[in-house]
Amino acid sequence: MIERLSENVPTIIGIDHGFSFPIQYFETHRLPRDWQAFLDDFHIQWPTDLDIYVEFVRDGAIGNGAASFGNTKWRRLDV
Repeated sequence: MIERLSENVPTIIGIDHGFSFPIQYFETHRLPRDWQAFLDDFHIQWPTDLDIYVEFVRDGAIGNGAASFGNTKWRRLDV
């Protein structure tokens, strides 16, 4: 991307990121609608700051990631 932006041509860059979580996630996992509460809970369930592979969490060897899965059918509100 740095190389492309260094060129003298107009360039459009898009980022595919929701910047939010569906409300159903908070309701299902009984979390307050609070970003810090979400981050604290996520860190307990998915301690990926440790020197581990994500698969360790998915497989249940570390953390409790299986308890905090979402649902691909949940949608975000466009407010």
